[in-house]
This record gives sequence, C-alpha cells and structure tokens, in this order.
Amino acid sequence: MLKWHAAAQQWDVITSPFRLLQQAEATIETTKLLQSGDMAGKPVAVPDIPGLYRAGEGFFLLWQTKADGTAQYLELMPTGLTAEYRAVHSEGAGHGTIVPQVHLRYDTHAAEWRFLTLKHEAFAGLPDAVKIQPVPPLTTGDRLPWLHDAYHRQGETWLHTGSDKHGQPEYIKVWQDADDPDRFIQHLPDETQPRIYLYDENSEFVREDENLCRATRAADDQLCQPGPSGYQPPVKKSRLTQQSDAAVEKWLDENRRLPRETLTGSGDSLKNSKNLSYALRLYQMRPEAKEKILQHSDASLFWLGRRLKKLEKLQQSAPETYQDFINNKQHPDEPDLEYALRLYLESNRRDTIKPAIIQYTGVSVIRLEREIVKSQDPKIFFEKYPKGEQESDMNWALRLARLPGENMSLQTIAWYTQVDLIQLYYRIGTPYKPLASELQTWFGNYIRHPGERDLDYAVRLVGLHKEQIRQGITAAKLINNDAIAHHATITFQALDAELQRIEETRAWLNSIPRQPQEGQTAGDNNNQQYALLLVKERYLQGKPKVRNREIATHVGITPQQLTEWVQSEKFAWLNKIERQPSEIVMENDSLSTAQLKNQYYSLRLIDQRKSQNTHWLITDDDLVRYCQITLRSLEEALAPGFGEDNPQHAAPVEQEAIWQPVSGLRHLKLKKNGWLLVSAADSATSVTMRVIGEGKVEVTGLENLKRSLSRKEYQQIKIKFDAKAKELIENDGNNQDDDLSANLHVIDDEKNPGIGLQVNAKKDIDANEIIGVYTGVWHENGDSLLNEIYKMGSQPVLTYLWGELKGPGLISAYQHANELALINTGEMAGFPSLGENNVGLGYINGKIPIYYASRKINAGEQLLIDYGSYYYPNDMIQKTLDDDIIGIIAREKECYFVIKGESKADSVFIGPDGEVDKIPPQYKGRKYILRRRLNERGILTYDTMSKKGDKVIVLGKVDENNLYCAMAKAMFPSAGLDKVNETIINLKDIARNARVEGGEIKPEPV
Repeated sequence: MLKWHAAAQQWDVITSPFRLLQQAEATIETTKLLQSGDMAGKPVAVPDIPGLYRAGEGFFLLWQTKADGTAQYLELMPTGLTAEYRAVHSEGAGHGTIVPQVHLRYDTHAAEWRFLTLKHEAFAGLPDAVKIQPVPPLTTGDRLPWLHDAYHRQGETWLHTGSDKHGQPEYIKVWQDADDPDRFIQHLPDETQPRIYLYDENSEFVREDENLCRATRAADDQLCQPGPSGYQPPVKKSRLTQQSDAAVEKWLDENRRLPRETLTGSGDSLKNSKNLSYALRLYQMRPEAKEKILQHSDASLFWLGRRLKKLEKLQQSAPETYQDFINNKQHPDEPDLEYALRLYLESNRRDTIKPAIIQYTGVSVIRLEREIVKSQDPKIFFEKYPKGEQESDMNWALRLARLPGENMSLQTIAWYTQVDLIQLYYRIGTPYKPLASELQTWFGNYIRHPGERDLDYAVRLVGLHKEQIRQGITAAKLINNDAIAHHATITFQALDAELQRIEETRAWLNSIPRQPQEGQTAGDNNNQQYALLLVKERYLQGKPKVRNREIATHVGITPQQLTEWVQSEKFAWLNKIERQPSEIVMENDSLSTAQLKNQYYSLRLIDQRKSQNTHWLITDDDLVRYCQITLRSLEEALAPGFGEDNPQHAAPVEQEAIWQPVSGLRHLKLKKNGWLLVSAADSATSVTMRVIGEGKVEVTGLENLKRSLSRKEYQQIKIKFDAKAKELIENDGNNQDDDLSANLHVIDDEKNPGIGLQVNAKKDIDANEIIGVYTGVWHENGDSLLNEIYKMGSQPVLTYLWGELKGPGLISAYQHANELALINTGEMAGFPSLGENNVGLGYINGKIPIYYASRKINAGEQLLIDYGSYYYPNDMIQKTLDDDIIGIIAREKECYFVIKGESKADSVFIGPDGEVDKIPPQYKGRKYILRRRLNERGILTYDTMSKKGDKVIVLGKVDENNLYCAMAKAMFPSAGLDKVNETIINLKDIARNARVEGGEIKPEPV
C-alpha cells in the first residue's frame, strides 16, 4: 500500500492494514458479498478505520474490487466490543447468516485488521492479555479425559480458545468447579464478576453468565437477576408470590418427593439438581401450576426453563429417541445419574446416544462419562483382550473396537490404549463430530477441483498438509491421512497404496535422466524426445502404473501435450506404411472383400511393428482402428491358415464377441401406467401405500430448495409440492404418465454414445414445478436387493438405484421404471460433462424420490440431476455376490481362484471349501489369479493375471459377463475367442443352476 505524506511531498510504501485478512478469504463466500446498490443508503467511510463503511444502520468492510471496478463489501455485525465484528453472509432483502466462529477486529495500536478464529463462540471478546501460549506447548497427553479443548498440567487447567493472527494456538487459565465438573471459572482483572463456561452435551463451551436469561419465557415470568460472585451459580432463584389455590396446595402435598429427589445429606450442587428434578416432574404433570411448583420445590425459574427448552429441542430433533426415553421410565428410587447410565447401557447406539441422554436427564457430561467407565469395568475388558506381542497400539485399539458383541466406547478404548481418539474415529470410519468445525474449516480452504477424482483429491490434500506441517502451521496438526481419506470418500488403505505408488513412480522417473541432447533449454523438441523416451521405457520395463500425467509433470509439460505428441508419433509411423495396391479398398468391393483387404493390411503393419520394436507405441487397438476392423477380425487374421483356401472370397465370421458391451440403458423395462412401488416378490403387487403409511403425505428432504428461497416463498412451494405428492400417491402413479409424455422426450445422446439415452424437455418447465415420481421395485433392505442382483447382475441394478432418505429401504428401477430413470447427471467421474444440473430431488414421506425443476428448463434442454456424493454403488454388495459365484465355480471345477485387490492385504483365496487363508499344495497346478478393482462408476471389474501374478491381462470393456470372462481367460490363457465364449456360457450355466431355481427371484420371507 502507498501513503501520501503532505509535509514531505512524497509517497511511502506502508504495511497493508488488510494483510492479515488473507487468512479469512477461504471462509468468506464471494457470492454472499454486497455492492453499494444493495445497501440501505450510500456507504460512508468510518473515520480512522480503513476499509470500514456505514450505510444506514449497518457496517460493511470493503472486501474486494472486481476487474470492472465494482466494489464488493462484506456485511459486518458489531459484537459490542470496540472495533470487533462478526462476518455475515448476505442473502438479500436484509437477510443473512453469521459466519460461525469468525471475528474481525481492527487493532488501533497496530493499525491493522485481524482475523480471529475461535474454538467456541463463548470465547469471543476475551482481552488479548488473558490469552496465553503455555511453555512448553500443551500436548494431547495433557488433555482432560472426556473433554475437548480442555487441558490440565501441573495443577493448572487450560481451555483452548482458538488461534491468534499468526495461526498460533491460544489458551486461557481457568478453575474447574469441584462440585460440578462441567463448569469452568475464569477471573478477569478488570471484571468484578467471573466468567463461567459450561461444557454442554454437544461438546461445546457456552457462557453461563451471559446466557442465563436467554431461555424462552412466558409473558409473566420474572427476569432473572445477576447473583453474587464466587463459585455459586450467578443467578438468584426466583421467589414467586403465593397462590391461594387450595387444590394446588393439596395436589403438591399428595405428590411428595421420590427417594431420588430427597435432600438428606446433599451438598449445594446436588441439592439444586434434586430440586430441579422434582420441579420438572411436577411441571410435566401440571404445567399451569408453574409458580406454585417452583416455590414448593425451591427450584430456579431459569434452570427449569433451560431444562424444558432442552427437552423441547430433543423432542423436535429426535422424536423416536425422546419417546424411547419416555417409555423407559425412571425408577422412583433411581438417581438421575444412575438413570442416565442405564439408558446408555441399554442402548445399541452408545457412541451417538450420549448427547440425547444428557439433554433428557440433565446430568453432568463428565459425571456420566466417569460412570460409564466404571460400569464397563474396563480393566476386566482389557485383560480379556490383551495387546499382542508385535501389535501396535493403534492396531490393538482397532481390534478392540471391532470385537463383535462388545460395546466398549471408543473414548474408553482410546484412553486405555493411549492412541489418538480422532485418529481412532477415522480408522473405524466414523466422523468425529467434536472436531467437525475445525476439520471443515481446513478442508473448506482446499475444495475439490471440477472433475477431480476422489483419489487424486486426497493425494493433493496430503501434499498440502505435508507442506503446512513443514512450515509449522498449527491448524494442520489436527489433520492426518485418515481424516483426509474420510473427507475424500476413499479408504485409508487405498490412499496409502496410492501414496506408495506415487513414491515408486517418482523414483522410477528419476532413474531415467535426460540425455544431453534432451535438455530443457532447447524448448519443446527436446521435451518431446524425453517424454517419448519415458513412454517407451514404461512399456519395456513393465511399469503400467506410471500414468501419462505423471510423465508430463516430470517432463514439465501438460498431459494434453503429451497425448498429442504420442498420437502424432502414432500417426506418423502408421502413415509411413502405405497400403499396397491389393490392399486398397475399392468402391465396388463387397463387405467381405473389404474386410479381407483390411485384415491383410493389418497383418503387414503387425510385421513392421515387430521388426521395428514399436509395441510401446502401436497397440492392437491402434491397429484395428486404423485398419477399420475389429479385434476379433485381427485375431482371426493372426490364426494359422488364414485365407489359404481362397483369400479373395473368404467371408469373415459374423459372430460378435460375447463381452461386447450391451447398454443396460436400452434394456430398462419402462412401465406405462405402472404403480409407483411394486413388491420385490411379486411385480404385479403394489406396495406404495404400505411403504408410505397412513397419515399425512408430504415432500421432505428439500434442504437445498429451502436455502435458496425466503421463508414465505418456501412455504408456498412446499404446500404446492405436498398437494401434488398427495395426488400422485392417492392414484398410485396412474395419472403421471400423461404428464411425463407431455413434458419429456427420450432420445439417443449422439454426442456421447457411451452414455446412452437422455431425457429432454418437450416444452418449457417452470422452476419449482413437480416433474414426477421415481418408480421401481421396493426392497426393504440390502438382503432383498441381492435377490434381484443375483438374477439381473450388479451393474444394471445398481445403476438405477435410489435409497430412501433415512433408513435401509431401496428403490430399484431396472425392472420397473419410468422416464425419470433415464435422466443423466451433469458431472460424474469417468464421463464428459453434460452441463449444469437443473432437476432437484425430494422424498415423499422420506421414502419415494420425487423430481422437481430446480430452475426453469427450456424446451429441448436435457434434464440433469445430481446423483449425489454416494451414487457409486456399494462394492461390498458386489463382492458378496461375486465371491459367491467364484466359490460355486471353484467347487464345480475343483480349483482355486486368487482374487487380488488394491494391496496385498486385500487378496483372498476361494476354493472348493470357500474362502481360506492358504491354498493347499495339491491345488498348485489349479490356481488361477484375477485382479479386482473399482472402475470410475463404482462397478467392480476383473482382469486376468499370469500364473506368477506379475502380468495383468486387461479385458477391456466391461459388462455383465466381465467376471465370467476373466475366469475363462484365466483357465484357458492361450484359447481363442470361440473357446472363451464357450467357457463363459458353461460357467454361467453352473452358477445359474446352483443359484436360483428356475432363474426366478425367490419370494422374500414374511
């Protein structure tokens, strides 16, 4: 920045007052910024604070200036502290949402803006003087058990408040209340009253002294008043006037304290808890007598309101859990803590149920955790399952966490095995909610690039994380490879294997140096020579895992440029070998003669490839494309005796190779006037009403729509959606075919033939209009779905599968579909981009998908819907099916199959006796190796490997016969297509006869 000094008549370079705000750029959405025209008045600069403006009653910070000179402002909300504000994402018309845990403060002494990150909002406004960085730094070993962001060392207790302007962690010193371990007290030099922080059921610190009076009150409630300092709750209990209602007095005398509510021998903290429990029980019986109940029980108005607020919140957010608690009543002589412990021990969701139990019972978070550890008797548990001699702490913890029939909490396991709790959560595959905000902040800084694969995204994050660790950035210490793998929706093993492959690739590339004539100084020509050398050596040295983009990066070029160079080299080589006169196809040649000429030309090219050793450059696929023949025709030409009888008139075989792909899109069974949902056991039976249930019909799961509209607009559209859904359910889909036929048109996608069909709009469809309901076979769970997969194959079934909004139910459209099943998605890995999605998804009663236009769709425009981040089919379903088929074949053929996965640990051995740890010696000559992997669409595919396991025979395109083809090629590696096709048919017959009687789906059990 430049500053003009009038006295010296010169410009000086000064430090920008905004430099520290660069850290905040990742947390601010530029689409939520405002222009001056969006404000309530003209923005006027605030004196002495650069970049800050005021318009009307609002404050705005000049955030950025676009290329056209338009200024964009970030809306700010004052916190009540001098020059400190909270960032607001504006949503128009005076609406906005506060950016969580982000504060901006202008430091008048340093003359600069500061970006403050807070671990919890309760720590906002703390003076810098009380925030400390302990020496030596606190570590995970100093953490207080069962608490997050709380530490204890050498008799001192610390809370982690956030990071300073340089990203370094800051802490405050507090005292933990001995009577109530969830309360922490901080004394500030300039404040007469201490600050009190409560650790609540959501693992959050909240300000007790500032939030006491924020509970919902009735109009006649008395305001709570600040109380004395010290360790007592800073609120005086409300003493309400006596009521003269004799009936209430009599009722209170009849409903005396239960044994668990008796005050005998209780300290002050426990006494208040028992008074509150008594008051709450009475209030739930007779809420109109609130004032008399409070006076009779000696309970606090505020604390009763707080408990009622929590119960109301729990009832709204988790009604089923709340009703379970109501049904599991507390015993008269059972203290609250013992009742909470019993609810926990009787639950089958122990790692997620605790916040609800704490909300419902009002017990201390810390006390409940302590009782859980005592009740589980961890000493006996860990003695029962001791650590192995060569077992690491993490592997021990993982083994304990996965023990069937044991319910030891992950927190206790982490505590006793001395492993990091966060890492343990991610190794198990469970998100760690207490750190969700910190992790989301870090990952939010590095979003996925358009079209970036999951594995590539994870590798990029690992590189960024390593660099930040090297630079000593504190925020990066919360991240590890487990968290990165979970965020990128891949397994830790897949990420680890990919990182190892990258290291091996880097070492191999460095082992082939540039030759002197290939130096980078001479430009693209030398780069091209070096790049083609690496491509050639990759083939000669058998390094198929080295990718083109890695070669391109190593050389210093783009992947596209490498592809262009390789293609140019291919065509240059092919064009040098011209057709001889007898190989030139004439216009009057018959199809069989033209094919023969092409075959002879391909044989001559193969001879030239062999003599010039250019297999690394020219593949069989290149040859067949260049010669305009098929792979099968090439193999026929290579067979002994080809064309010996009469090459001028011999006709090529017309039989197609059995594994040529058949588009399942074209084999969907579209049902006209069909029911919405049909039974998996009987496709002639509708189950729509049974699945929807009795009562109200409404559309749910519309969060995206709700966020994009005002409350009034959303309510109006929601009413319209619900009415349409009710109509469709009442008619069970019989009246929606006319709408679909009138609005939609199914056509071939000529630009993308690999995608198949597409659905276009026949006429304009207005935004927020219902398009239709997705139809299909209803499966109650995954076991039911397997029956359909057994018959139809995993690829076609999983391609047209939706799950219900919450629950195990599944809708498979492959055998009972309407036009909606053919709607493509705009973006999906492995396929070209088709455009922006314009169709939204909701659910009727959380069960049946219903499509609506998320924006106006013009006539002729293709309909596109987001398949969701979890579209990729579950490979475990496919593995279960495929391993079963492999086992059937192994028993029939008396052989063993070795199935290799992403790593050695993923390999399995399947034989006549099922899956085993080791293949018996007598089967050594009858062992066949397959490679199993997931393709871009989440479908398991198989390739054949050599008997030594050192060479992969890639089968090419994949369809429903892929597994059978891989087994056939493994059993007969030198056979031609006829033998392979014959074997495939035989293997399928064996599997079908052993699987399902008559080839039909078996009825589901009642």
